[in-house]
Amino acid sequence: MKKTIPWIIAITVLLIITVGVYFLSGCQKEESVSTTADTKKVEETIIENKIYFPALSESGKEVLYFSGNEEGYLYSQSLENGQITKLSEQIKSLEEIIWSPQKNKAIICFLEEGSGVSYQVYDLKTKKFSELDSHIQNLAWANSGEKIIYDYYSYKENINNISISNPDGSNWNKLIDIEYREGFGFVTYASEEIYYYPRLTEIGGDKIFQLNIKSALTKEIIKEDIASGALADSNGNLIFNLYHQEVESYTLAILPKGTQNIIDLEIKSGIDKIGIFNKKSSAIVASPQENSNDKLYQVDLTNGDKKEITYLSESRINAYNLMLSLNNETLYFTSDNYLYKINL
Repeated sequence: MKKTIPWIIAITVLLIITVGVYFLSGCQKEESVSTTADTKKVEETIIENKIYFPALSESGKEVLYFSGNEEGYLYSQSLENGQITKLSEQIKSLEEIIWSPQKNKAIICFLEEGSGVSYQVYDLKTKKFSELDSHIQNLAWANSGEKIIYDYYSYKENINNISISNPDGSNWNKLIDIEYREGFGFVTYASEEIYYYPRLTEIGGDKIFQLNIKSALTKEIIKEDIASGALADSNGNLIFNLYHQEVESYTLAILPKGTQNIIDLEIKSGIDKIGIFNKKSSAIVASPQENSNDKLYQVDLTNGDKKEITYLSESRINAYNLMLSLNNETLYFTSDNYLYKINL
């Protein structure tokens, strides 16, 4: 009996130590998750209503947006004091807005029952619309904001080209003839150069081309049928959907400017969930997760280095319309059409 007592005492002491270490480590782990210095917090903004097609103003102090087809107005709202300015009369059947770089004009796509889509350019200063030719499709703003680039397609006349004109459609100039009938998407990043790519109607990939606006010279920069949709920073570094034929799915990839070095980021996302930094070769990518918040990554567009941005949020986050403040210190985005922000 005397010999068993020391063993009982030793086992009891060991159990006490084990339980203490377990609870202590658990408390430390919970504390490290909630107080990590790198963990950001998702915050609501001063804008309380749902917004559509948002863009930061040129000053970065206001958000421009559409209130939705039920109400039908364009607004500008201050991020500092919430002051609202109405920018338009009532607009109905709006399908898409493409804001100019200076945010003083907007290409507006209307969906008209029985006649498909039509495009008009709206001048926020004069509050006037300029209706564009019905053969104009797949528009983008030139980097200067003084011209629009588009695909001009007429089946009856057998015309399909990429052209450039004034925002109201005047003073147009054909750049190149093209063969694809699906139309093109455009990525404008410099005063004299753009990227363009075929818009695909089915899953798959295609090439991406570079076009010099002044010389009208074009070249393939992605020569295999592997790309679908793209964005670029101001230096021309490209981020695009990379198609994996063997599994029929996409990940994001980059192509640094002036190279043929395609880098697979191994992030599943889409072009509509990317925000490009201002005058910096980086991007924020939101990657959707099943039954969870999006993961956020900061990606270097020159070498593919990526870092996850951990964050806490009281709301479920499915981020779209990612926008960086002028100083790149604040990320704005919408989730369920409400505007949120993260101080980076």
